[in-house]
Amino acid sequence: MVRSRNLSALADFDILRPKRGEPLVNHTEHYHRVACVILSVLLPAIAAGQSWRQFGGETGNWTVESVDLDLRKLQPALKWKAQYGEGRSSLVVDGDQLFVFFGDNKTGADKTVICRETLIAVDRTTGKQKWRFDDSSIMHADQETFSGAAATPQATPAIAGDRIFCIGFTGKLHCINKVTGSVIWNHDLVSDLGGDPVQFGYSSSPVAVDNRVYVLAAGEKGGLFCLSGDDGKTIWLNRRSGPSYSTPIITNIAGTDQIVFVTEDNVASALLETGQTLWSYKLPKPEMTNVPTPLVANENSLLISGQGSDGTRRLEIRHDDSNGWTVNEKWHNRQLGFFYCNWLRLDDQTAIGCTDKYMAAFDMNSGKMLGRWRGYGNGNIIKVNGSLVTINGNGRFSHLVPSTSGLEEVFQFSTTKGRCWAPPTIVDQHLYLRSGNTIACYELNAGRASSSQFIQNELSKTKTLDYDSNASERVDVVEQIVSEFNDKGQDAAIALYEKRRKQTPSLLGVPQRLELANLAEQQGLIEVARMMLAHTVDDYPDSDTAKNKLKEFSDRHPPK
Repeated sequence: MVRSRNLSALADFDILRPKRGEPLVNHTEHYHRVACVILSVLLPAIAAGQSWRQFGGETGNWTVESVDLDLRKLQPALKWKAQYGEGRSSLVVDGDQLFVFFGDNKTGADKTVICRETLIAVDRTTGKQKWRFDDSSIMHADQETFSGAAATPQATPAIAGDRIFCIGFTGKLHCINKVTGSVIWNHDLVSDLGGDPVQFGYSSSPVAVDNRVYVLAAGEKGGLFCLSGDDGKTIWLNRRSGPSYSTPIITNIAGTDQIVFVTEDNVASALLETGQTLWSYKLPKPEMTNVPTPLVANENSLLISGQGSDGTRRLEIRHDDSNGWTVNEKWHNRQLGFFYCNWLRLDDQTAIGCTDKYMAAFDMNSGKMLGRWRGYGNGNIIKVNGSLVTINGNGRFSHLVPSTSGLEEVFQFSTTKGRCWAPPTIVDQHLYLRSGNTIACYELNAGRASSSQFIQNELSKTKTLDYDSNASERVDVVEQIVSEFNDKGQDAAIALYEKRRKQTPSLLGVPQRLELANLAEQQGLIEVARMMLAHTVDDYPDSDTAKNKLKEFSDRHPPK
């Protein structure tokens, strides 16, 4: 189930939003106009190509345009599934080839950790391997893995021409012939380019355009590099210290082609041709973990998020002959923060993304939250025509469409029992999903008609697109309990949970309880998660969702 506060905001706010004080019943005509505007904004003008060649797809904006793909009428049919190896990088596609970057690690006799990484090319219609490239490196002393997991590739490869560029956990950059798998050139971002070892592994993906590749290797002697695709030689360097996990983005601001990137302490921009610094914005919380790529709001505005941003902020960037480049903050929403996952623009006014707790839509002009939906925590999103496809942190894939009654979940299915980091990849009629060591290909022009359910907006009491000016003031019990856990520990959090369960059960419904159980499981608190799921089944005996979640959990973690 999911909930929304005014998804009419996806359309023209001034014309289509119900006026404050206007009755919110019998608005069928109003919502019909909303849906028409939504679809007119989101429906594409051109057909999709045969590629998804870098982080975020062909344009880096997580959008698929295809006049031939109507997900609403389809149920994905599994075409093939294969186990290759662990990895968190996205899958990239060029023509008939799918590229998978994976790896593992082992401890050597001298206690050093050896990272073994592999890039393979497979036939994307069959999963059959075409070629394989293997490499290994030693994890830097300053590095560690997330929750003790294996050190696997996190940066997404990028393809330009006949070459594919990939960056491994320790910072090994390889340029490989995409047809044969042979190495053309390579660099070590630490020893060769002066970058600092990134604590939880290099995650900033290379960006390839024409015959240039841009890589972030920030450090005392490093920065943002523009390298020749031919031989790896440096074309220019914008020197910056303090690495991040964020992928740079090429855009045009104030009529100037530039590349925007995030370091440990700053958001900065370099002239695309020469690398000259155009502008820089010091993050309010330096020396923090910064993951999200900046999101372009319009030709003069960027959105930034992450720990260093202390929530989400909109930056207004201007240029004139008198003042040069100026950066000013338009708004700041401390309660809205994106961390591990991607985010995207729905239209000229609305953006959407997933936090660690829920999927959230917000007004890019004001920063106000418009909708919030649980069950999509740590998820990644792609826009496909008038639809959204998401895969949450637990591997549940969903197809969502806006309608006159709100957001509609047309279909969903579970792809994995483990943590899912990579966004989906969609090329023509094929959907590629990655979870752990498994890659699955689903055909989208086969299957049966889908059933659907409306997903309720957490910021609204109803399932419609109601406007509720007081919705943001409602208590978020999940956030209260998580804060209690962070501030005072497990016992205090459980005590608050029990208190809310007994005294204010209306604020702790099935979605909130399932989210808490999911967070507990991610923290390794298995018995706490089991207790919460059991309570949910006891308190909501008619909820099939709660019963199914408890069964799935018990399959993963059989009682001792």
